[in-house]
Amino acid sequence: MKKTLSMLLAALLVLALAVPAMAEDDPNSISFYSYWCGSLNDDEYVDKYLEDALGIELEIKKVDHTDKEAVNLMIAQDMPDCMWTESSIANLDDQEMVRRIPVAMVEEYAPYIYEQFEKYPILWAMCLDPEDDTQLLYLPDVIDTWTEMYTYNMYLRYDWVQELGIDLGVNVEKITDRFYVADKGLTMEVFDEVLRQFVNNDPDGNGQDDTQGYVSDYTRFLSAYGLINGVVADENGNACQWYTHPKVKDMLNHLQELYAEGLIYPEIFTIAWGEDWELINNDVCGVWASSTNTLNSWAATRPPLTLLNDPDSSAVLLSFPGICDENGKTIGITKPSPMSGIERFVVRWDVSDEKLAKILELVNFAGGWNPDREVTATLWYGEKGVDWDWSEDGTTPIAKTGLTPGERGTQIFSRTSETGETWRWITYEPLFAASSKYYVRSDGGIWNADLVYEYKQDFLNETDAGAILNEYSADWVNVRDAYFLDVITGKMSAEEGWDAYIQQLNDLRYDEYLSELDKCATTEELVAMYAE
Repeated sequence: MKKTLSMLLAALLVLALAVPAMAEDDPNSISFYSYWCGSLNDDEYVDKYLEDALGIELEIKKVDHTDKEAVNLMIAQDMPDCMWTESSIANLDDQEMVRRIPVAMVEEYAPYIYEQFEKYPILWAMCLDPEDDTQLLYLPDVIDTWTEMYTYNMYLRYDWVQELGIDLGVNVEKITDRFYVADKGLTMEVFDEVLRQFVNNDPDGNGQDDTQGYVSDYTRFLSAYGLINGVVADENGNACQWYTHPKVKDMLNHLQELYAEGLIYPEIFTIAWGEDWELINNDVCGVWASSTNTLNSWAATRPPLTLLNDPDSSAVLLSFPGICDENGKTIGITKPSPMSGIERFVVRWDVSDEKLAKILELVNFAGGWNPDREVTATLWYGEKGVDWDWSEDGTTPIAKTGLTPGERGTQIFSRTSETGETWRWITYEPLFAASSKYYVRSDGGIWNADLVYEYKQDFLNETDAGAILNEYSADWVNVRDAYFLDVITGKMSAEEGWDAYIQQLNDLRYDEYLSELDKCATTEELVAMYAE
């Protein structure tokens, strides 16, 4: 599907170039696109608010962001003046669909965004034109989650642990009567024992042999081997994707043992989205992988909140960072900047500098980086006094109408700039805030000390690594999944199939990708270089 959409976009872009659309002459008339635009009515509140504040006229492209083919068609045939997009910047640039954004204009017309570049200098490496350091290819999204949080964690049924008398070997803090947090990860031995007892010793006390083992993503076992889900260094200091690191063979053989013992849910490879939540909610599974921000209301329909918010449930839960390695570290991944890399802000190729100045004023004003609290609260929550009001102490906007994203134009302009105080408004719900010292860097981040960067990425766009990755990554994942399935289910040992597995990847230019990646500086080197 990814390749199909890419090919469709490329074809449509060619057609679009044959009959180029000229930008509007009026610099104050701006067409715009982002998530949730497809369901908008005319004259939504936030749109009009921005028009009045900035003296502009907005035309919102009403295309459903979940309909990727429709989005690609819009880009090719009716691209707006500016947009937040998941499309490949390389493809858009190759087809001359987007223009450069002068750094000097960002500094003049979008100072709040410019401050993000100054705060995280590596953003220059990510966003600058590699052939002209006075021009940006795009503006980045900025979401503090990527630099502030130890995001990926695990939960287990602590009431079952207590009932079975399992010693977890960690310090545990009580946050509420039914929610606890551990100060570090569990060793592999302890984690295995938890699974073993949960499966075999009737932890829920119903007298039935009806509980299952681990029900989540097997990549969460990487931390036990000192690896992350990304690019890592092999034993020779060369870059590789985690799934070809030699230590993965040890992980796979261990998973094979757990699977054979019945400690991994047998349908883990084919389980449908949300089915694992039902197993957890129904006391079938008591250990699962998740994220620390699922303590917030956006995740109310999944564990842990489905259990913690259920007055009829007696479940007591423990949050912990995962499985630690032999050095006691539970390695996780962090980013050198708050840019997610998922969406980027681009400007159409034929937009004049005069209109670009107005566009930069718009994106500068309509983002979480704007220090005006009234503005950012309005962008996120809607009309003050109707959709939200300040808390009694005046520190936090309190939603009154509970608008969903996109309603009345909320979040359309601001969702890609969750930073500073805005990020805390969105993220700090009571349960999350009560335990944030464990997984938020600026609150102490007890777990965060174990976070590391991906070893290498071609931030400077100096090699063909990115192009090869974009073309073949889905194929590599298919090869990986087939090999992993065969090993974990016991059809072969990891060593037995390893050479053929690597060869299959190399037949898909994986070795070329690694050679290109090895030309790059490490992420740590780049961070240090741009910090100077």
